[in-house]
Amino acid sequence: TAYDLMLLRYNTNGSLDTGFGTNGVVIYLSDQWYNYRLTLNKLAIQDDGKIVVAGYTSNPDDSTDMLLLRYNTNGSLDTGFGTSGVVTYDSYVYDDTVADPEVHLDYPDLVARKVKIMPDGNIAVLIQAGACFFVAKYSATNGALLSETKPFLGGIDVPGYGMGATAQSMDIQEDGKIVVTGEVGQIVVLRYGTDGNFDRTFGTSDPKGANYFDLVEFFDYDPWGGGFNYVFDVVIQPDGKILVAGHCPIDHDGDGFSEEQDLLVLRYTSAGAYDTQFGSGGAFVFDDGWRGGWPAEGDRGMSIAIQPDGYIMVAGTLIKVDTTDDHYDTLLM
Repeated sequence: TAYDLMLLRYNTNGSLDTGFGTNGVVIYLSDQWYNYRLTLNKLAIQDDGKIVVAGYTSNPDDSTDMLLLRYNTNGSLDTGFGTSGVVTYDSYVYDDTVADPEVHLDYPDLVARKVKIMPDGNIAVLIQAGACFFVAKYSATNGALLSETKPFLGGIDVPGYGMGATAQSMDIQEDGKIVVTGEVGQIVVLRYGTDGNFDRTFGTSDPKGANYFDLVEFFDYDPWGGGFNYVFDVVIQPDGKILVAGHCPIDHDGDGFSEEQDLLVLRYTSAGAYDTQFGSGGAFVFDDGWRGGWPAEGDRGMSIAIQPDGYIMVAGTLIKVDTTDDHYDTLLM
């Protein structure tokens, strides 16, 4: 089975823009990649209108390669970017013999989770590589790899939180520092400096006791016990405060098991501390009131954005489970 990439562009009235691609549609054929699977995760638009899309290829040997493409404003591939408009990253090798001689990473599976245009016009891509993640920066001129941040290694970096780290989203400050969100069993928010190293002026110490590790802000919001927290998106406000959206587990009957997930929005100051002026101690939790039963239903915050007037928009999913049917509804708030 082949999976192709598809881009569509709409006019402001909701009709397809026939000046883009073929009648408003662009298809990137998977037969260019072994007749296998292509997956598009995110896109970003440059100031000149060119479109950068990021995802991955799934290959016959079950490995995945990071995939980055750039299109001109008319929907044609920008042949001056990478190789005929395409950039790939097929394996990740990392050694840190100075900090930890035992750390040697060699991951064949790479997936682009987010792409953003940086203040200098270059392109930042958040990449999941096996059980770690990092950010790669590419030239807006020709798609050449410019630099990579230090990888975040989950439990290797933060003892007590398991071995894997999952990347979810990122946003970029005006000064070029990069804020990344993901999970290590609980929500993690970290910031990279412009040199690609962890910004250790951000956040607080690890609550598990690893006080030497002060770049990450963890959120263990589980007031009723049982389950993990998840984050799906992050956005930086014009004043530098950081908003993240996801969901947290809820145990209504106190038996130690989560009956549902509730939508969760957190806000941090620019220094990485919880903004206590937001919600309750920096957290807003939304419960739609539905009580169905196991498996857990819930409300999930999947995307977050700031309106020009400063109001916060959250899009997500309401999952309702009962004995007869499962319901998946769109949530916008």
